[in-house]
Amino acid sequence: MQFQLVFPILSIKFSWEVFSSGWITRTILAAFLILVILNNGCAVKTPDIDQSLRAKALEGNAQSQYEVGEQYSDAWYSSFSLFDNNQDLREEAAVWYEMAANQGHAEAQYKLSLFYFQKDREKSFYWTKRAAMQGLSEAQSSLGWHYGQAWGTPQDLVQAYKWLALSYRGEGGLQELFRQCDRPINMFNPKWIIDIKKMSTAQSGLELLIHKGQMSPEQIAEGRRLALENEPKYGKARSIKLNQ
Repeated sequence: MQFQLVFPILSIKFSWEVFSSGWITRTILAAFLILVILNNGCAVKTPDIDQSLRAKALEGNAQSQYEVGEQYSDAWYSSFSLFDNNQDLREEAAVWYEMAANQGHAEAQYKLSLFYFQKDREKSFYWTKRAAMQGLSEAQSSLGWHYGQAWGTPQDLVQAYKWLALSYRGEGGLQELFRQCDRPINMFNPKWIIDIKKMSTAQSGLELLIHKGQMSPEQIAEGRRLALENEPKYGKARSIKLNQ
């Protein structure tokens, strides 16, 4: 384990003259010193990968490749630094995710789509769709937002509706979801803003599509038809435990 020292403590000796000049300056300086000290205590944790797991991953086992990627991803999250976001760890995680994704590993495909989201929206869309078509709920919801917001693909509100609906995992299935979305609401009512935070990702996404006036009744009907038609094909959406 290596520790990153961002600022040597000796480099702040110059501050003492400034420190005595006023309470505002003292407060700002004290806060800065705390940040420096806290950051100096943040370790860049290179994951200790089990050798048998790494060996299986190198032999081409997709699940092992995914698990190695997860360990690098976990290390990236746990080594948060105010001055260095340790992208090397995230890049390494993406390498392993991509190995597994190319073999059809749905969870790896979705994690890879998140990696590409800020870098390349078209690649993010590509991997999101591949994971969504394997029945992964988070990917299906994300694909709905990709279509709705034109992230890496032309906007298609009908497809957005379809995939958001397919991501629903609640009791009662799609018909119950549609019933909930049909109720009249007032988007300017603070209670609705509170309620939408408690909704499933599928329901909140559909309500925003419907009640912001983006979709015509014909588009909504077509989105529902496609969701119901494709529900048997994709089955009830399954979920993964995310660390994003």
